[in-house]
Amino acid sequence: MLTYQLHTRIYRTEDGRPFNFPARAILEIKFAPGTAFGTEDNRSRTIVKAHAATVSVDSNTGRWFAQSRPPLEPLEVILQSPDTLFTLNGDELSYEFPCSSIEELEGTITGFKWILPALLNLQFPEAPIIKYIRGTVGDTKFRWEHRPEEWRIHMRTVTTELLQEHVVTSWESLPLFNEIANRRLAAALSYFHVAVRLSTSGDSPWEFMAESILNYAKCLEILFGSSRDDIRRALGELSFSPDEIEGDFIPLLILRNWVDVAHPRVAIFKRRDLQVLYRYMASCENRFRAFLIRLLAAVKDGTFQLTQDSDLSLDAKQQRDVDRLVSSMESRIGAAAESMNEN
Repeated sequence: MLTYQLHTRIYRTEDGRPFNFPARAILEIKFAPGTAFGTEDNRSRTIVKAHAATVSVDSNTGRWFAQSRPPLEPLEVILQSPDTLFTLNGDELSYEFPCSSIEELEGTITGFKWILPALLNLQFPEAPIIKYIRGTVGDTKFRWEHRPEEWRIHMRTVTTELLQEHVVTSWESLPLFNEIANRRLAAALSYFHVAVRLSTSGDSPWEFMAESILNYAKCLEILFGSSRDDIRRALGELSFSPDEIEGDFIPLLILRNWVDVAHPRVAIFKRRDLQVLYRYMASCENRFRAFLIRLLAAVKDGTFQLTQDSDLSLDAKQQRDVDRLVSSMESRIGAAAESMNEN
């Protein structure tokens, strides 16, 4: 959960002015998506009860969307106590409170950033996120931002000609995957594809970092097995040096078990350790891209052989386990359908 998302933040104040505590503080919080809060009238997962609605299904992606008429009205919530004022207007939240210290300010902001969206998600049809938090402490305005040291920009330059060459190379590589040939390589390419998409689809580069780590690890394991020694041996055959193997690949297999990836964790790591983790993960995409390009070329020219699977079916025991699982799920689906019909 919060294991790797508690990034070091700074308070960017107007004219560099310091905070003076105690003071009256006001937080200004912007939510998204607007459709969940009644500020945007777009296709979404939000359907307004007792309103006419059109539902469309994208047959290419399998996703469904709806638009209600009239649309959802902007949310409006006011909660007041003797010392605090909570005001939600559409997707903008204002919270005014007495603040005695920087620690209290930090704790309040952390609660809004990480806990409130998760609570709202229990009832909202669309998962809310917070786009930004800013505000004032006394007369000092601030923005709550990531520390610049955490920004790691990794980009690759391309040209039209270079991308056209990539299209040709990809097309020429397709025959490697005829029928069920090189299915493990196809799976590895898919895991890498998912990892890259996750790194760009979150509300920050870190939202789905754990899931990216998992897909990088799966990429190695589907190719070479779960044994680290087998993975080391295969990478060595692909001419990766011991330093590259131990520094660029093996840590992903360890992170898979330690950073809220395959196993849940609530312990908080040291900030310095997190800084190193962020920098390390920022460079993983290019390292794995280079690895897969090298592997694909070696398989293509026959200098490296991957394990081939003659049958992609589950074995007898696995199939029995799946049969029991499917039977259990089917019973729950039937019970849910009956309950909906009764209501």
